[in-house]
Amino acid sequence: MFCAFFSKCEVYDWPTASQCDTKAFAKYFLAMLDEGIYLAPSQFETGFVSAPWRSRHRKTIAAAARCFKLIA
Repeated sequence: MFCAFFSKCEVYDWPTASQCDTKAFAKYFLAMLDEGIYLAPSQFETGFVSAPWRSRHRKTIAAAARCFKLIA
């Protein structure tokens, strides 16, 4: 399981999660879609990694690196 939050502070509960940058997440989410990577559409949802993902993990990691640069 994983979840991405865009925040300058550590996220560990609802008050800290609700302070995250949802616009940055939206930009990241749409950029990942353009890369062909489908994530949960909200940073308040959890993603799950399955065994078949292992065959495409390098593509996903490279796409994430490109997309993180868009919001840096």
